[in-house]
Amino acid sequence: MKYTASYSDYAKEDKKEIKIYLSKFYPDTPKRFITALKKHIANIKENPYMYPIYAEDTEFRRMVVDNYIVLYEIFEEDKKIEISRILRASWDLPKYL
Repeated sequence: MKYTASYSDYAKEDKKEIKIYLSKFYPDTPKRFITALKKHIANIKENPYMYPIYAEDTEFRRMVVDNYIVLYEIFEEDKKIEISRILRASWDLPKYL
């Protein structure tokens, strides 16, 4: 059964800030990132357990999209996935959780 996916308020803000940041470099970069993000999310909607558990906080799974780490939670009973955060891979991730 396919899962549904949603963004937390933090993830929505992360996505917005990433788009603003990436638009400073090349006009197509934000669009490419969003396309890649949507592709990855479509994959986890089919198989949410395909990415590893995030070692620093086992409540989350960790998915890499370009230079970003996408942390998400699976709610098995509701067949839902929540994208919790989208953070630069180079950042101190536990600080943002």
